[in-house]
Amino acid sequence: MGINDNVVFVGFPAEVHRDPDRPLPGVRSEMFANLYEPIWDNGENRTPMNENNFYAAYLRKLVQL
Repeated sequence: MGINDNVVFVGFPAEVHRDPDRPLPGVRSEMFANLYEPIWDNGENRTPMNENNFYAAYLRKLVQL
């Protein structure tokens, strides 16, 4: 189709999964918490990805829809 280099914004974290750090006073982070946790966990918990990496878990659920 000739479409290259697509960018998609897939969403933002729920409050419970939001990074608690504040980049500036009074400004909340829009990043997922545990973003730098390993993505893969060798099949623990019967899934290939690490459930503690909230962004990886979010994307897995999004793709499965």
